[in-house]
Amino acid sequence: MPLQMTQIQPDLTLYFLQSSRSIRIAWLLEELGLPYKLECWDREDTGLAPAEYKERCGTRLGKAPVLRDGDLILQESGAITEYLCENYDPSHQFLPTGPPEERAKVREWIHSAEGIFMTHCLPTVYNRRIDASLAEKLAPGIEKVVAKDLDWLEEEYAARGGKYLVGNDLTAADIM
Repeated sequence: MPLQMTQIQPDLTLYFLQSSRSIRIAWLLEELGLPYKLECWDREDTGLAPAEYKERCGTRLGKAPVLRDGDLILQESGAITEYLCENYDPSHQFLPTGPPEERAKVREWIHSAEGIFMTHCLPTVYNRRIDASLAEKLAPGIEKVVAKDLDWLEEEYAARGGKYLVGNDLTAADIM
């Protein structure tokens, strides 16, 4: 059950790692008009998070993004997105409370961002870091899967007039 939305100013800190999904959370925080502290790090030459980020963010994994709300520390962009929407969006714009189908579609897109799109894109990114020749060998197969994913995304946009994934306004589906 979501926390009770109050007028109390949240104590939010976003631990932001460049070239990560942290941008999604920063965007949502801005759209919600929430005050937050931003702690930002560049990646190392290896593409990894620096040790200082891992020490400061407060999680064992040291992945990005991480959001601190008082004593609560959350990682994973989808979980953070749902938390912020459920607790700091009194208008319910970003996670609508209207028709259950609309809310379900927003959640489908929140989870598709990681479960479908990133799952298929990350092998290429990681392989390029490790062995460019391996990335080239895998590319044709991965490109077909990514193309299918992107076709689905484009079809969903087209079915809704090409502006937003769900409904007539920006939602968490679009941000993720």
